[in-house]
Amino acid sequence: MKCPKCGAENQASAERCAECGARLSEQPFKIPNYLLPAILVTVFCCQPPGIVAIVLSAIAMGRRAEGSYERAYDAADAARVWCWIAFWLGFIPAAIVFIFGTGVFGAFSGG
Repeated sequence: MKCPKCGAENQASAERCAECGARLSEQPFKIPNYLLPAILVTVFCCQPPGIVAIVLSAIAMGRRAEGSYERAYDAADAARVWCWIAFWLGFIPAAIVFIFGTGVFGAFSGG
């Protein structure tokens, strides 16, 4: 784990930096990566934006592992946005097909 103050490499379990003594426990360890939602929307909704979400999720995990927390948050936020894009691009056409394809409105039109 890199120290945010001096950039020195430390053990993952260290609470303080071995070089400068700065606290390491204040680092944001819990950064969501949205990998599972990205995989689900890729399989069940819309593949192209789902693939983008998977790639951004992997980038978020890699940036977190290297200690670049701000960039990891940015990639995770972008992955979340692409998950929603993939969801709505898959859901809206499916809803239209369900509504108009199953004859839901046929009962109201007398046909």
